[in-house]
Order: sequence, then structure tokens, then C-alpha cells
Amino acid sequence: MQFKLTFKEYNEALKQNKILGLKCNNCGSINLPPRITCQNCSSPELEILELNGRGTIQTYTVINVAPENREQEVPYIVVLVELEEGPWIMGNLGGIKPEEITVEIMGKKVIMEKASVYSGDKYSWGKMMKNRKPTLGFIGAGVTGTALAVELAQNGYAVVAANSRNRSSAQRLAFKVQNCCVCDTAQDVADLAQAVFITTPDDIIADIAASLTWHNSQIVIHCSGAHSIDILEPAKYFGANICCLHPLQTFAGLEQAIRNIAGSTFAIEGDEAVLPLLNDMASAMKGNIIVLKAGDKALYHVAAVTVSNYLVTLMKMAADLWASFGITQEEAVKALLPLLKGTVSNIENVGIPGCLTGPIARGDIHTIQRHLNTLEKEHPSALEAYRALGLKTLSIALAKGRINLETAGEMQTLLEGKQPLAAELPAEFYEEIGMNAPTEQNLSDATPVKKSMQT
Repeated sequence: MQFKLTFKEYNEALKQNKILGLKCNNCGSINLPPRITCQNCSSPELEILELNGRGTIQTYTVINVAPENREQEVPYIVVLVELEEGPWIMGNLGGIKPEEITVEIMGKKVIMEKASVYSGDKYSWGKMMKNRKPTLGFIGAGVTGTALAVELAQNGYAVVAANSRNRSSAQRLAFKVQNCCVCDTAQDVADLAQAVFITTPDDIIADIAASLTWHNSQIVIHCSGAHSIDILEPAKYFGANICCLHPLQTFAGLEQAIRNIAGSTFAIEGDEAVLPLLNDMASAMKGNIIVLKAGDKALYHVAAVTVSNYLVTLMKMAADLWASFGITQEEAVKALLPLLKGTVSNIENVGIPGCLTGPIARGDIHTIQRHLNTLEKEHPSALEAYRALGLKTLSIALAKGRINLETAGEMQTLLEGKQPLAAELPAEFYEEIGMNAPTEQNLSDATPVKKSMQT
């Protein structure tokens, strides 16, 4: 859904002494300031209507401590006016001195003229925010939201509000941090916190951003690894800053997430004004920081899925192979984990391509041939993946420098399936590697033979 009337259009009209509202075609109520849906009946059927600017004073106050950029105007009077069409609006009252105003002003008729629009308030949402940590709110209190709330609270950020579809989740989050209010609605969080994390499932982030009324200079943050900040665009119409802070980490459970989130890599994306805050948050959590631009998110997330989710798939494939000789999945995983951890350690300490080991790294064509033969016979479902991964590994092996282009070409031909498999290879091949040629009936009956010594 889109705004029929944007805040930019609303503010520009005010500068021309015009008040624009939105009339609901369903219930007839007038909405002001701009919204996506009717505040009375939630209908999106709204049309722009110019109001006459006349109304009745309902209450007033005298301002003696000015917001930013209005220090020279104090004291002045601010009134809350009920417009003839129904909405209430706030503005300055002219034509009377602040020291002369009394309660008798309430109920008096007024008309808008000489309108001005002010942005920023150094005592709430304005530029002073750059010099201190904002209060935080969380909409969505699942594993990611709660882990972030706990870690940020431990590093000096005040988490003041939480809301979740499951109230017990919000209560759990509030219990783990100090002085956090469990809110009945997401709007309550938006009204209480200066920076709001939307840590809901990805598919409803945009709907939440579009359904709430945000504040000028407020900070709205999502934590999706797949989506860019454009899904928060509706919040910008209210003058809010939008951004993303994504922890590049896998969270299988809450306590594990709380332990692991510190020291993670954090991908940040957002308006220039809030990047320093995102850097501060990530640094407070001892994180490694990468800055993404618009359009980077898709490939960034593909990489994350590849290295995390598909690693689980590879472990499952390996465990399935071991099942052929009677090893259970649990036993296989336990046995293979030290190898996996060693590989990760080598990646970290040696780096790519130096950390690569195995038959492709050393140009062992015969071992690869045997692997392909066995998979074709016993696990054909894994053959395509083995070939694809092997082909991707060739360039790493070449970069390591232990194989030459000729050997790499031979392995590429084999992995692409252009070279015949074992049953069709000439006898000379088996003599060279010290094996008897297999029969067509049973590829597994290839057995080693003792080669004579040449003197």
C-alpha cells in the first residue's frame, strides 16, 4: 500500500497556508496527519481533501524552553485546535502576548495563517540524538530480537519497549533487560522508543512499517538479511530515518543466540545520518562491520545461505554416504565434525587457496575417477552435486599452485562427464594405477594387483 498523501506534500501545503487531510470513503472520517489507512475503520479507501483551516481552541501551553532553531522565539503560545472537519491540529497562537493568556482562551474560534513547518527537537528526536544513545524498542520478540536486545542492553543501550504477537515472548525479552515495558500494540513501541527494531518474520516487516505512525527523526531498523531498507520506505514519509542491522550469524535457539551474537559480522545499510549509530551498535557488540549499498543485499544473502545453510546439506549428504556401511547419522556427524572444524580452522588461519586439501588440490585424477564410479553405482543422487562442487574447486586448486593447467583440464573433463567412467576405460588405465579392470556386471570387483619392479 502507498500513501495517497505523503508527508512531503502535506508539509509543502502547510507552507502555503493549506491544510490537507484524507477523507475516508468508507466511514466518512477525516484523517490528519497523512496515513495509509483510515484511523477509524482501517479502510485504505482515502481521498485528499483541503480543510478550511478554521477550528476551536481546546487547550494551550506557553513554551519557555524552545526546541532546536526556535530559541529566539520564546516565550510563545502553542494551542491544540479541533478543526471544523473533525481532526485536531497543533500550532502557534498569535495576536496575544504569552503573559496575558488565560483559560478563557479555550473555546475561542481561530483560523490558520502564516504557517511554518519545523523539524527536529533537540530534546527528543533531533540532532542531539547524534551525541547520545537512543532508547530502543523491539517489535517482534523472537530469537533475533531478544538476542539483540540483551546484548545491546548489556552495552549501555536502554531497551524501553517490546511488543510481540505472542505476549509471552515480549515478557521474556523484558525480563532479560531492565526497565522495559511490555506494550499491547506495535504503535505503543513506536511512540515510546527513539530507535525501533522490527525483528518480525521477513514477510511482515513491510506491512508493519506501513501500518504505524512514526516520528520525525525517529530511527526505524529491520534485521533481515534478504531485504534492503526500501521495505521501510513508508516510515520516511513521517520524517523517520530507515536502516538495517543484520547479524550475520546462525541462531538455532535463544540462549545459543545470546551467546553467539557478540563478535558476529554485522551488515549495515541505511541513511547517512544513522550509519554512525549502526557502527556504534555493532562495535558495542564487538562485531565486524560491512557496509552495504542498495542492490547488494541479494548476493550478500546468497553467500550467507551458501556458507551456512548449505553446509548443513553437505553434512547430511556425507552422513547419508556413511549410512551405506552401517554408520548412523548421529555417529557420522560426530565422526565428521572434527574434520569440519579443522577445515574451518584452516580457512581462518591459512586462508584461501592455501587451506585447500584433497584429491583435486593434489591433482589425483584416479581418486576422483573412483569417487565418480562409486557414486554412480551406489549413490547416484549425490553424483551431480559432487561434480558441481568439484568443478568449482578446480580454480582454487590452480590458485594454490600444486596442479598445472593440463591436470586441471583432465579433471574438468572427468567431472563434466565427458570422459567415460570406469567400466568403459581401457585396460591400460587400470594397469597404470595398479588395479584389475572391473567386470561390466560388478564395478566394485576392481582389485589391486602387484606390479612388477622395473630395473
